[in-house]
Amino acid sequence: MKLRRIKAVYKKQFADKNALRSVVFQSVIYPLMAMMFSLSGDESEKFIMVSTLTPMFVGSSPMLTVNNLVREDKNGGALRALTLASVRPLEYIIAIALFMLSISGATTLLMGVVGGMDGIGLMYFFLSTMLGCLLTVMLACSISLRKNSRTNAVMFINLFSILNGFVPLIGMLYPSATVVTKYWYTQQVKEVIGSIYSGNTQGLWFSFGVIIASLVIFTLLFVVSYRKNRIFSQE
Repeated sequence: MKLRRIKAVYKKQFADKNALRSVVFQSVIYPLMAMMFSLSGDESEKFIMVSTLTPMFVGSSPMLTVNNLVREDKNGGALRALTLASVRPLEYIIAIALFMLSISGATTLLMGVVGGMDGIGLMYFFLSTMLGCLLTVMLACSISLRKNSRTNAVMFINLFSILNGFVPLIGMLYPSATVVTKYWYTQQVKEVIGSIYSGNTQGLWFSFGVIIASLVIFTLLFVVSYRKNRIFSQE
């Protein structure tokens, strides 16, 4: 693994001004919405808005943005050039993830401040949200690499990003669904927020366990997708 190659891919993403504007817009809209809907300062309203909007942000915003980045790299020939230049899967995902997390980190801190968090609670919130964003980045990269048609990829990503962000809401509306949704990372981001507001941190072990397990699985999925693209991509 070479830092030089990671840095090159990272800088390439910032050089795309259109992509940068899209990332900033999709990241800022969520804390602004949380701020507008919790102007009364009531603790319960802050909890509802932050616990609802944060999983939506984690599950959808990075996915939509990364899909555009990867598809442009693939269709424009940049990804093939990177693979021929021996850029490894983890080097590529680290660069893409750092780009997204650079923007998402500020959004997460702003969301935490809007939610009235501080100290250890803010630390748990920041860690779980950043790991969630990283998982979404990996998932988006894997899907984008495996879909040969740009149109199909965009449609699939748009649909999946909505479902991904709404998993906690589905679990809330249909309690029986939590048997399944509790093992999905966006649901556990919501559970971490609930633990912070309630002061009961015992459930954090399970939440972070699910998130870390997802990190391992998604990393393997991305490596397989990247290598398949490296060998068979004809674009």
